[in-house]
Amino acid sequence: SFALVLSAYYLALGTSRSVTSEPFVVRFAVSLGDASRVALRQAAGGAIVVGASLGLILVAVACFFDDPLRGGLLALGITLPGFLLQDFWRYAFFARERGASALVIDLVWASAVVVGFIGLRVVNTTSITWFVLVWGLGAWIAACVGAVQARSFPQPLSALSWWRSQSDLAPRFLAEF
Repeated sequence: SFALVLSAYYLALGTSRSVTSEPFVVRFAVSLGDASRVALRQAAGGAIVVGASLGLILVAVACFFDDPLRGGLLALGITLPGFLLQDFWRYAFFARERGASALVIDLVWASAVVVGFIGLRVVNTTSITWFVLVWGLGAWIAACVGAVQARSFPQPLSALSWWRSQSDLAPRFLAEF
């Protein structure tokens, strides 16, 4: 069950990178002007929209399965926007030559997951649902830290503008993925 959940995660991750992260890196690497700040907020919002959209699909698909796969897909669907936003921040930080900021959010994520997994061990649960929730909540925490570090907050309502402005790159990256 976890292998299927992880596969769904990787498909969502590749999709998000293709339409948000990779176009941002190509067009706005090391750029710090006003247009770059707007693009950062729009692309980050796009990662949230991709996560929410694919997350809703996962929640719907989960209804057709029994546990433990159902629980794992539901947990992933609920937390997917956080996963994809955290990954977007990593790309954006590397594009801006801020590798240390990317490391910070990775360490925050890993720390949150370790603490959460220890908590699950203490309460003696082996449920895939809880493990995926802890993993996803750690990603949300790291995504929030990323937004603070970037001093920029995602604008999901501007995602469509982002995709229109990247219509020459994003489909190619998505097809390649």
